[in-house]
Amino acid sequence: MKLRLVVCVFFLLSVSLLAQENQTLKAVQAKFVNTNSFKVTFKLVESGKDAYTGNLYYQKENKTKVELKDLTIATDGVTTWNLDRKRKKVMLSKYKASDVSLISLPSLILKTPASCTVSESKDANFKKLILMPEKASVGFKKAEFWVNSENLIAKFKLTDNQNGELTFLLSDYQVNISLGDTFFTYKPIAGIRTIDLR
Repeated sequence: MKLRLVVCVFFLLSVSLLAQENQTLKAVQAKFVNTNSFKVTFKLVESGKDAYTGNLYYQKENKTKVELKDLTIATDGVTTWNLDRKRKKVMLSKYKASDVSLISLPSLILKTPASCTVSESKDANFKKLILMPEKASVGFKKAEFWVNSENLIAKFKLTDNQNGELTFLLSDYQVNISLGDTFFTYKPIAGIRTIDLR
């Protein structure tokens, strides 16, 4: 699914960003380590047009949920579930912290080695980080991150190897909010077919 690939690339980029020795990058990583939970609203802009809008939730340890209009992708750290309301189905699978994907956010941010050269500049009220891959296998040509005064990523732009551009706008961060473990756990819904791959 295109959205899943885009979201996975987003967090892979975040990993490359965070793993560098740059002080701004270290501050972003420290912010993540010291945050127990958060909610952020995101908007994906593709070729200048709004493509998706949704919310991303995270809670230690290994609990993540992305909510879009007709799709929810989440994990409680044991089971990963992908609910497609349009097709009236949910796919369940085992959570794997080692997977390079949205649901393995802590592993990606804290353990994945860097593979980019990072430079920094100023853009209005943001610190702008520019990532240039050292290997073609990274999967993008250039990534730009705008970091706000709270060391949170407010925007990033990805240029792929075919010069296509995706921009994510992140807003309305709510940090250290109470979500509860059951928020990330799938509960059967009447009329939704379950495909269990565990």
